[in-house]
Formats: sequence, structure tokens, C-alpha cells
Amino acid sequence: MNILRNRRGFTLEEVLVAAVLLAAFSAVCLSALTAAFGTRGKIVGYSRADTLASTLLLEIQNELRFAQNVRVTEEGLVYDSEIYGENAVIGLDGGRAAVFGGIKKYPLMNAGAYGSLHIEQLVFSRRESAVDVSFEICSAKGRRIKSCSFSVYSLNR
Repeated sequence: MNILRNRRGFTLEEVLVAAVLLAAFSAVCLSALTAAFGTRGKIVGYSRADTLASTLLLEIQNELRFAQNVRVTEEGLVYDSEIYGENAVIGLDGGRAAVFGGIKKYPLMNAGAYGSLHIEQLVFSRRESAVDVSFEICSAKGRRIKSCSFSVYSLNR
């Protein structure tokens, strides 16, 4: 009996306790990593929505600043543009903002960069020398990520 006690190594109980502690530690690490990756995905989505909102704001603002004969219709915002010609329309095309000039469509947002995001409720209203613009950016599942509204004052009054 004394010979068994002098042998080196671990007892079965020690090995089981170590295995249970390793499994518990692994479960805690896995749940923390899962939460971190989920948070990362949300932050990346918000960042992409902010970038898209800034891009659309600049594109629409730059276009409307020099627009002439601006009017709001059911199609969207109709105006005369030096770039897109007469009766150009800013509107939605399948959840993507675009300028329709003549028979051509010019996207205002790159589908590759913003493939999972789409625009809902692109709304224009006209008041004196300004155009008020508002839109919502939504995820592919329809969850609203960001709302944006701004006013553009035309230089061609």
C-alpha cells in the first residue's frame, strides 16, 4: 500500500477537478468572445450607416445647391441640373438613392459598399429658398439604424 502512495502523478480526482475548471473557464471565454463579436458587428453597422448618411448628405447637398427650378413631386425631387440635365429626379430605386436624369440612372450609393443597408422614406419638402431632406437608413432586416434630416439652401434663387 505504501508503494502506491509514493508513485508520482495525478489522482483521478485531481484530473477531474482540472477538467471541470478548464471547461468552466472555456465556457466563460467563449461567451465573452461571442458577445464581443456581436458588439463588433453592431458597431460596424452603425459606422457604415453613419458613412452612408454623410455620403448621401454631401451628394444631395452638392447637387441641390446649384439646382434650378426645384419642385417636389410624387416621384421625388425634380430639378434642372448642369450635370444630369433638365427634369432630373432624386428618388429611391429599390431602397437605393439615385438621380434619374433623362433615360439614365446615377446611383448615389455604391451597392458593394453598402449592400446590406437601404434607404426608407426619402422625403423632400420645399420652403422658400430651401429644400428640407430627410431619410432613414435601415438594415437588411428592416431595423432602423439611423435617421438623418437637413436643409439645403440653393445658391440659384
